[in-house]
Parts: sequence; C-alpha cells; structure tokens
Amino acid sequence: MRARGQGSAQSPSLLAGLIVDEAGAPLTPTHANKKGRRYRYYVSRTLVAGANAEPATSVPTRGSRKPDTTTNTWRLPANEIETLVIEAVYALLIDQSRLMDQLGLGRLRPDALDAALAASAQLADTLKDATGHEQRDLLQAIVERVEIGPERVIVDMNTIAIWTELGASEEMRVDADARDPHLQLTIPIRLARRGSELKLVMADRPETHRDRNLIGRLAKGYLWFEELRTGAVSSLAAIAEREGITVPMVRRACDLAFLSTDMIEAILAGEQPVEINTEAFKVSYPLPIGWEEQRRVLGYG
Repeated sequence: MRARGQGSAQSPSLLAGLIVDEAGAPLTPTHANKKGRRYRYYVSRTLVAGANAEPATSVPTRGSRKPDTTTNTWRLPANEIETLVIEAVYALLIDQSRLMDQLGLGRLRPDALDAALAASAQLADTLKDATGHEQRDLLQAIVERVEIGPERVIVDMNTIAIWTELGASEEMRVDADARDPHLQLTIPIRLARRGSELKLVMADRPETHRDRNLIGRLAKGYLWFEELRTGAVSSLAAIAEREGITVPMVRRACDLAFLSTDMIEAILAGEQPVEINTEAFKVSYPLPIGWEEQRRVLGYG
C-alpha cells in the first residue's frame, strides 16, 4: 500500500469532490463555528452561492442512473455521511466472500489470494484507525463517487484502485472479466430532523445512539430537582450561580425529572427516536405534567 502522510490536526472533509446529490450536482464542504467549536457540513451549492446561482455541473457516473428531476437542497453534517461511507467501505474490505465474488479476487492464485485478503484486512483497519487526512487520502483513492438521496446513499467504488491497494493489480489485469465495472455499495437510509439539521439513519437496522448531551441534562435535572425538593439548595438561582449558567437552563433541566419512565428508559438505552433530543425539549418547554400529553407534544409514539 502507499504511504500516507500524517497531515495537520484539523479535521479534513473526507468526501470533498466525491459527494453529489441525485441530480449529480456536487455538494460543497463548509463549516460553521459555534461557541468555539467547529462544525463541518456538506451543502448544496445553491445554499452557498445563493438562490440565483447557476446550476452546478453534474459529476458523471459510471452507471446508467438518471438524474432526479426534483430540486432538493442539502445541508448534511459531515460526520454523519462520512461515518456511513466509512462503515460501508470497511464492511466491504473485511467481507472475504464479497471480495472474492464482486472484486473477482477468487480468480487469484491461492498464495496471491491470501496476500490480497490480508492486505484488505489491513486496509480496513487503516480506514477505521487512521488520522482524518489518511482516511481522506484512502477514500479519495478507492471511491469514485458518493450519491446522496432521500432514501439511500450509493457509493461507487474504483475497483482497479482497490486492486492496487491490495497488491493484486497485475494479477487481476490479465483477466478483464474479473472486474465488476459497476461495483456499488448501497446504504438504505432515512432522514430525521435534529434541530435545524438532518440526521442520517441507516434504514435497515434500528439505530441505537446514546445521546450523551441529553443523558447529561437528564441526570443534572434529577440531581437539581432533588436538591430543591430536599432543601439542599434554596432556589433555581442558587443552582444557576453555582453552575455558572442561567436560571432558564436550570429550569429546563429540572423539567426533565418529570418525564415518563418509559421515555427515560429509552433515552438511557439510546433507543429514543432521533427527534427526541435537547433541542426538542427546548422547543417543547415547559413540558406538560401528564405523560400522554408529553408524548403528544414530543411526537413520541
């Protein structure tokens, strides 16, 4: 495999130049700074250049997919889509059956096959454990295109580049039929709103995501409410002063102490719908005391 540089510590956009929408229009990497933190996104160019901008030039695909005639704009959290793509490519690289079938590695001599499969496992580990810049270099080498749509993400793989990474390029070129020219990884997804952003969820498996921020708010809400109930502190203002936050923030956290038990259990297990997050509770404040009314307000089935 090629040596890859370490790069700087700043997170790069791993899919820059690769990610497009269903019409083939490229999505542009961008970022926003909020409270000292840097958030990365991939956005439709119309959102960057303005509504009157010229349409972006489509990126051609190897397949025969036709562009979607509907006009969608995207503002995707970069980490969400990058994680989906990395997981899909990783799953391919560790699946010996798929490598032998879809990449044609089964046609290699036994010793060459063993070496290629070992190199693939090592490549998978590199993809998972490398620095951001190393991950970007690898993805840019073996992925040709990432297409985002409302129901799926399609990853077009560069099979010849994968052979090269596995040290099998010379062996494979002697048999052109071994190459699948349209090797695509299809990831079924559903889109969920998280505040003002979209969250991508794999549609073929239930998502378990422990929202550490929400769990932390829930724990603090219980603690602070108990302090108020027992008289350990005299007021919301006293807690706010001690914690260095505002009184409304304390009040909203204490509100969580009155959630229904099944909702609390779901949050702690990471099994609540992705729409149930700190932003949802902020918008829904003050929560009703009745549990059925809570479910209605929060859209919790």
